[in-house]
Amino acid sequence: MSKFGFRSFANLMAYIAVVLVGAALLIQSLLSGNQIAAAFKMVADVIAYVMLAISSFSYAKSRRNVVFIIIWLIAVVLIVVSYII
Repeated sequence: MSKFGFRSFANLMAYIAVVLVGAALLIQSLLSGNQIAAAFKMVADVIAYVMLAISSFSYAKSRRNVVFIIIWLIAVVLIVVSYII
């Protein structure tokens, strides 16, 4: 059994996001504006935003400067607030 590390988790989440986007686009084109497609797309968007935030945090942390982390934190808060509103 292989280790399930961060890279494997990130790859799995990216795969799930792509599958959900594909399913949402297929359902939307077949049923024109179905709420199931909107739900799939919303879940895929959330997964994509979370994975983007995680990977960008590791970059900000690697810079070893608190300014990068503060900018990252502000950007993530703006993303969350704009997604909720």
